[in-house]
Amino acid sequence: MVTKNRTAINYQIIRQTIEDILTEKLEHLPTKKEFNQKMDNLYTQNDKIIKELEDIRADNAISSNQPADHEERITDLENIHPQGKHTPLS
Repeated sequence: MVTKNRTAINYQIIRQTIEDILTEKLEHLPTKKEFNQKMDNLYTQNDKIIKELEDIRADNAISSNQPADHEERITDLENIHPQGKHTPLS
């Protein structure tokens, strides 16, 4: 009987000690609700950043063809006017 009581008391002490340690270690962690709110905020910010990145890429895609087009036009004009001047009409 003494052994059963000691075992029960030891069990309670160990259990309480574990609960105290876990409570102390876990109390600084956010709750599930707080964690979800932080993640929602993060996803919202990421959505804004991704949208800006997509806009920048679209602008770059549009403007990337312009220099090539200018080069082609300049080359054509140089071929038509080899000395950079119009040839006088006779």
